[in-house]
Amino acid sequence: MRYTIRIAAALVVLAMALGGSSAWATVTQVNPSPTTTNIALGPPVSVTVIWRVTRANDGQGNCGPTVSSASGVLHGNSGNGPPITTVPTLLTQTRACPPGPNAQAQFTFTETLLVPADVVQRAQRQGFQSLAYVRTFNEIGGQIPSSSLNEVNLIITGSAGASLGVTRLALAFDNGAPARVLALNEPLSAFAEVTFAGTGLLQAQWEIAGPGSTAGTPVFRVLSQVRQYLASGDTVTFRSPPLPTSTAGLYLVRLRITSPAPDFEAPVVRYFVLESRAGHDLPGRALGLGSPPPRALLVPDSVFSWEPIRGARAYQLEIYDTGEPTSLELPDLDNASGEPRPGEIVQALSRPAVTGMYVSGREARTALAPNVRAHLLPGRRYFWRVLAIGDDGRVIGVSPMRELRTP
Repeated sequence: MRYTIRIAAALVVLAMALGGSSAWATVTQVNPSPTTTNIALGPPVSVTVIWRVTRANDGQGNCGPTVSSASGVLHGNSGNGPPITTVPTLLTQTRACPPGPNAQAQFTFTETLLVPADVVQRAQRQGFQSLAYVRTFNEIGGQIPSSSLNEVNLIITGSAGASLGVTRLALAFDNGAPARVLALNEPLSAFAEVTFAGTGLLQAQWEIAGPGSTAGTPVFRVLSQVRQYLASGDTVTFRSPPLPTSTAGLYLVRLRITSPAPDFEAPVVRYFVLESRAGHDLPGRALGLGSPPPRALLVPDSVFSWEPIRGARAYQLEIYDTGEPTSLELPDLDNASGEPRPGEIVQALSRPAVTGMYVSGREARTALAPNVRAHLLPGRRYFWRVLAIGDDGRVIGVSPMRELRTP
């Protein structure tokens, strides 16, 4: 459903007088850009607004050095309509007065306005055809304070006609997992699934933090830029450039959307590069397993646990597909321990793990996340193990393989 626009006129600058003598109001003009844009009824919406403010000296060459706006207000239909919510974002700049009477200075403020979905829905329920975002800019520090305001009109419309807004961002590696353990120089890419509403240009950048900073505060650098025009609202998938694997250690990867700005933090996925070959000849101490027991049936509340190892920065739970269905026959009396046979382990390790999880070194237990369980087929035999990884990306502990069955 589409609504018509109602554009309110900007309020003029106030002229003020004191003690019988006159003085000029020094904020003379406020021009927002855009003055009108569409917002969708449904998802949260972000709108980038550029405020251009003109300040002039009074007839004696005086002005207040600071121009600021303490907050903005969203009104129903126009700036004269009832207030719906306040946006408590301070915009402020300080600049010296230019020389000469009536000299002018220009101020530019860039603001990303986030309009929550419930605010748009509330306005629509109250019968408003649009919202007006109003800011008052004050000149502070002069002998006589002055102010001026203007507004941006936000048309409530259907998603197809609305400006672009990102509602969801999911990130994973090429096997669908949010964490990977790889050998040196093993190829790797990440994929981002972006759900959006409306129409417009998406701008983002793939960023990575490497072993030089991930031991402390991560420092991200740009790998590549993403610019793509999106229309009508849907889901789109982006593939990262090849990720670096030439140095051992922990890496963090993200797709950071710069425009339109989303109302959530960019998710991060992690991968470890090992100095040994992943899945073969892994060094390290023996790591004991706890639950689930051998040949256990995976249930919704299954918990995987292991013995912690001192110095572990992280643990990687790996699950391998045996390629065999779950057997309903009597147990093998020649293998009472239930541990996989060496030949079965070699065969399983000849293929990459089908799924897995990254767990902080402070934890020694985890349940399987839904996206991890989604890679497991019903009625199947799997093997699982845990790797302990140190600060330098080396494997410092390896558990034995253990059989797991899916119902």
